[in-house]
Amino acid sequence: AIGVFLAPLGIVQAWLRASSTLAYSPLPYLVAASQCVLWAAYALVTPEREPVFWTNVVGLVLELGYIYVFMKFVPTTDKPEAQKAAGAVTVGTTALLAVVKYLSMGDPARLSSLMGTAAAAVCICMYGAPMSVLATVVKTRNVAPLPIGLISMGAVNTALWVWYGTCFTPADMSIVVPNALGLVLSAGQIAIYMYYKDCRAKDDPDPPGGTTQLTAV
Repeated sequence: AIGVFLAPLGIVQAWLRASSTLAYSPLPYLVAASQCVLWAAYALVTPEREPVFWTNVVGLVLELGYIYVFMKFVPTTDKPEAQKAAGAVTVGTTALLAVVKYLSMGDPARLSSLMGTAAAAVCICMYGAPMSVLATVVKTRNVAPLPIGLISMGAVNTALWVWYGTCFTPADMSIVVPNALGLVLSAGQIAIYMYYKDCRAKDDPDPPGGTTQLTAV
């Protein structure tokens, strides 16, 4: 998981060299930070989830670093939109935590279950994000928008988290379900990449804007 969180370092270096965020969107990093907060909160209220907590604390620190660099180098014309996106994700995450806390009605077991459900839901939404990118790949027969290294690392990451989730009795379905789905989708992306990697592109799509960072737990 730490390897997946470190994957955008190459992109951040490109921002630093260009003194610009190029065509990248802040959303993958904002949503990844939100997901780290939710998983860390889940680990705090669920016994024996220390690996989940510390992994996401490290992830949150890295994501906040990426967001800081993004906000520093985003073009002036795009900064208001980026700030609105950051504000919306922050408010949304805070509101979700408050709702989960309220619905738990002071029951620790219920709080753990609801927090796990919330974190898993956000995780599943992130795994659905690359569908538009896959549509572009199929349409143009160009795999440039698919970061195969990151996707492969994500597949290994999700497989390990599925294994970790099944080590508990009963299995921790908040961890198993979203990561199993992520593993299936990662395998699908790899299959599409292998199928189209030798095809000549019809057009040159916009790789920077199309890539999505996928992280789970």
